[in-house]
Amino acid sequence: MLWIKRNLFFVLGLLVAVGLLGHAIYLLLDKFKQDTLVKDELETHWSSLKGFYGMEVFPNNENLKALANDQAKLTRFISEGRALFNPVAPVRFSGAQGFKTALDNAVSALNAKANKAGVLVPTNYYYSFQGQAQLLNFSLNSMRIMAHQLAEIQQFCDILFDAKINRLEAIQRARAGDDSTLATGLEADYVAEPIRATPQGTVYPYQLTFRCFSSELAAVMEGLVKSPHGFIVKSLQVEPVALEFAPSPGAFDVPVPPTPGTPPRLPPRGPRGGTRPMPGAGVAPFNPLRPAAKTNLGGLQTVLNEKPFRVVMRIEAVSPPGR
Repeated sequence: MLWIKRNLFFVLGLLVAVGLLGHAIYLLLDKFKQDTLVKDELETHWSSLKGFYGMEVFPNNENLKALANDQAKLTRFISEGRALFNPVAPVRFSGAQGFKTALDNAVSALNAKANKAGVLVPTNYYYSFQGQAQLLNFSLNSMRIMAHQLAEIQQFCDILFDAKINRLEAIQRARAGDDSTLATGLEADYVAEPIRATPQGTVYPYQLTFRCFSSELAAVMEGLVKSPHGFIVKSLQVEPVALEFAPSPGAFDVPVPPTPGTPPRLPPRGPRGGTRPMPGAGVAPFNPLRPAAKTNLGGLQTVLNEKPFRVVMRIEAVSPPGR
């Protein structure tokens, strides 16, 4: 202790030197660690570079130019694809009463189009908005979604009516907010899938059920393909249905021609002086109508007797983001 007091400055200098030495050792070890990380990163980049040099397509200027051209083609393809997914303009409305009026007007217009095209629809059908027809108040978010759905359903009905299907049985849509849960007992108006928001856009699922023939189904598919909106057919189910009426088979009456060799004769003129002719003289035989016998007629035979069928079609309408 006495020695430390006599050599206090020496001891303090020694402690400072030891501290500086420890700090230098810490910095040296940290630099060694950083050097190892840099070496590993350098080896990774060197391996990648050797891989590029070993590829069949070398990244020279010509190939880089071809890559830029391909990227431009891809961008142009995406722009052209967006033109096929134009969103349907939603039905315009102002407030809850305005939406109710717009809904009633749209249903009336659809019924008029169906009647003009000769398409049968259920009595007092509201095209999946039966529950909303009984409500008076709606939330703003629900009205916005339903206005978009109503516009898309109008597009679907235009395609179906233009194809002149036989009967529209049902249209189902996704639930729109809380208003769809207020109408009880109308589960048939909705599909199980919800509205989905994806990076590609908002997806609205629908299900259409109708009756038609094969030519009319082809017209429906053609209308969906030619539509400028993003309508994607996800599934198609076809099942036979019984005819609602059938012709009653049976014999029909045809006139029977007179027997050959016995042509009809007129009664001879009576003698002059007003003498009456003899009863039954010169009267032609009477040939009544009788049923024609069924015969197996030759000629062309019916090889295709198409009957109507029920179609259950699942469609997704895609609305791109920001449009």
